[in-house]
Amino acid sequence: MKVFYEPGTLNSTADLVREFQTLSKKSCAFLRAIPADRFFAHPAEGWSIAENVKHLSKTTLPITLGLKLPSAIPSVMFGKGNGSRSFAEVRAAYYASLEGGFQAGIYTPGKAAEPATAAQTADQERLIKKLEKSIAGLVTAFSTIEDKILDSVRMPHPAIGRITIREMLYSSLNHDIHHMSVVAARI
Repeated sequence: MKVFYEPGTLNSTADLVREFQTLSKKSCAFLRAIPADRFFAHPAEGWSIAENVKHLSKTTLPITLGLKLPSAIPSVMFGKGNGSRSFAEVRAAYYASLEGGFQAGIYTPGKAAEPATAAQTADQERLIKKLEKSIAGLVTAFSTIEDKILDSVRMPHPAIGRITIREMLYSSLNHDIHHMSVVAARI
């Protein structure tokens, strides 16, 4: 499957901010160009495009909320790390988890209704705006965190265990790219 977007250099917080903002802009422009009936159509297998978008918003929220906590709380709950793996290493761990059978579990989006034709475009825009807002909220939540904290405080990831905040951000970026790649492959 062709990758929807390949991030550039990820050596700093500024790089992560740039890549999330770029991905959000590209994703939302791409999603807005999809006809509403196609956006909500259920494929024979997997989620509709709308359900993928709902899933992305749903999975971003707990990360954003976790980042708003004082760093001492997740440090006590999940331990401290000693540095972060690279984006490529986190990506590989995520795909290994998927190949091992990991499922979305509580992050399953639920069925996105197929609304009446007149309401589809408005519902599509509402879901896309929610995605934009969730990514912007995530960026705001991590953009001022010190590198030392990003590489030492851990958070729980449902597929790959306790990982540093930076690794969680890499995972979130990769996760969004993965789902956008799935969506783009259907168009």
